[in-house]
Amino acid sequence: ALRIYKELGQKKSIERLNEHNSVVDKKKPVNENALTINLRSIEQQIFSSSYLGEELDRQVEAEIKSPFDNFISAEINNEQYLYEFSQELASYFPKIKQMLGEILFSNNLATKTLNQINKKHPPDLRLDSMNSNIAKIPWELAYFANKSIASSFNSFYRSSSNITSNSNKTKWLQLVLQRLEDSSLPVDGIFGLRTQSALHNLKVKLKLPNNVSDDDLRIKINDSLSSQKTKKQVLIINAGREAEIRSQNYSGSSLDWAYLDHSYSIEKLSASEINFLTPVLHDTQPDIIHIQSSFRLIPSSGEVHLDFFGNDEYQNISQQKFSMSSVEKNISNLSPMFFKNAISELPDTKLPPLIILDAVCPRGMTEIIHQMLYRNVFANELFQLGNASAIIAMGLSLQQDIQNDIYYPLVSSLASSETFGKVVKNLREFSNSPDSLEKQIPTAGLALFTNEPDLTILSKEAK
Repeated sequence: ALRIYKELGQKKSIERLNEHNSVVDKKKPVNENALTINLRSIEQQIFSSSYLGEELDRQVEAEIKSPFDNFISAEINNEQYLYEFSQELASYFPKIKQMLGEILFSNNLATKTLNQINKKHPPDLRLDSMNSNIAKIPWELAYFANKSIASSFNSFYRSSSNITSNSNKTKWLQLVLQRLEDSSLPVDGIFGLRTQSALHNLKVKLKLPNNVSDDDLRIKINDSLSSQKTKKQVLIINAGREAEIRSQNYSGSSLDWAYLDHSYSIEKLSASEINFLTPVLHDTQPDIIHIQSSFRLIPSSGEVHLDFFGNDEYQNISQQKFSMSSVEKNISNLSPMFFKNAISELPDTKLPPLIILDAVCPRGMTEIIHQMLYRNVFANELFQLGNASAIIAMGLSLQQDIQNDIYYPLVSSLASSETFGKVVKNLREFSNSPDSLEKQIPTAGLALFTNEPDLTILSKEAK
């Protein structure tokens, strides 16, 4: 196009195209302080590759041999492998978590990075673009050399392709610049010349050097925004009031209290009202969508859907409130694509919401493990579809006091503009009894799905 414009002598078109190319051709920033591990499975074989920043490991990709090759590479609807792995994990958890670590750190670059970590400034650990077979595994529980892998790194998160990894970060920055520097700046997720100019002016205003680190810039921005009044909004989706009345383990009241105590406006949507999700999202435009649900495997398709009445404790509720045909109809609609389509109706000029998948805890360790695997698959599928700044996959505590103890610091950290990575890292540190699977799943087993672990909630200004 540029050659043709030059031949035709169209100077204005040449100028516009050169300006466009300066943005498109600009090298997209990557997290240079992140170790990326990519796992993939092909016909019951697992392959691993890793790189630090943009430097690919010279080993490139290596086949991994593990006693759990068959399960890790198996489809989620393979009930035999699902049951066998659950039994092994429940019976030999200390051994299994070491094996998971050996899989993650099976190549030279990954092991070298782990052994040379600067404890004052540890890198991030990023698991990249996993298919559902790999994504179901609770990698966050992995140990290596008798130490928790997640605790060794700054942020431990799962991501999608680098292609879209910078859009939300740029959109977050543009929303900030609208408030602090240029009120008419368009929010399009493109780090163009006008965004660059506004950022430069903001750094000058805040008396920051041009090469200021992202962390220091974010701290200054949060200080500048702290004086502004904001409207914090959360949408809570769960089985409804009936669950709170009938279930001893229902945690809705403590969750409500945590959000209310941090000045969040709460909108609630019950399972019976789920078909109104799109208009509710349009009206409320929440910063957070907090979903309390069980998960259900659809054997015929291998998909995992939400199932608000999946637990034994809720069965009486579903039978009394709905006909079975109505329940089945609701369940069949609650796929990741259902939520993706609803969330996509939110305006493009707003940062996509944080989604919290808060898995309701069933009875028995085997079923807890099944729910954890289903939860991870659902979260991975939903995140890969886009339309979420991040997804925090949590829940599954047999001890209600542990779950309640997590809610308050979770909401408090989000309300105070902590980064997604730091929020999850702090919650994982609630874990104790490292060899107790029951206590590790709801704490150390939290999974963070995001492309930008250093993003924060950015609530809209109050009018």
